[in-house]
Amino acid sequence: MFTILKAMVELDNLIQQLRTKDPYWNKCHPCKNKGKCCIGANPSFSDKEWQDVIEYLDEIPKDDYDKLLENFKHNKLCPFRTESKCLIHKVRPFNCKYTPFQAVYRNDGKIIYSMTTDDCNFKTVVSEPNMNFNSTENFIELNNFLEKRSYLLINNWVISNNLLEEPEKKATELLNSYFAK
Repeated sequence: MFTILKAMVELDNLIQQLRTKDPYWNKCHPCKNKGKCCIGANPSFSDKEWQDVIEYLDEIPKDDYDKLLENFKHNKLCPFRTESKCLIHKVRPFNCKYTPFQAVYRNDGKIIYSMTTDDCNFKTVVSEPNMNFNSTENFIELNNFLEKRSYLLINNWVISNNLLEEPEKKATELLNSYFAK
């Protein structure tokens, strides 16, 4: 039976396998660049993830809550992101958890992923169609500037955990109703 907790544990295991396979990604744990890879993110949440966030918001310090409210009022793309941290890092949604490790195989045969430098500057890449890899694998090796890096091929994990069936809503949409109370 599918559960969010089971899927989160599996995702954590896959990320650990990726870090073992390609030690480059160890630079992300712990993050030394204050979540730089999350800047400009527009996270979405399943209903269960959003419930976890609502419960967690009751626990955050008042200063953090005030910052969230300020970010929301100023239409910040990700209102949970401050200059130095994620206000909901402990309960962040799947799409935040697998950033920046993911590569996505699109229906047109192209792969989209982000190349990253050691100081976490990103460049999103859409590759040419690639039919020479095993689409059932969890990892794929792709160019990252001057070297190859392994990435988590997220499609298989999302499909195997039935995550496509859960409707996702954007943070701003959900916070509208949360702050309206």
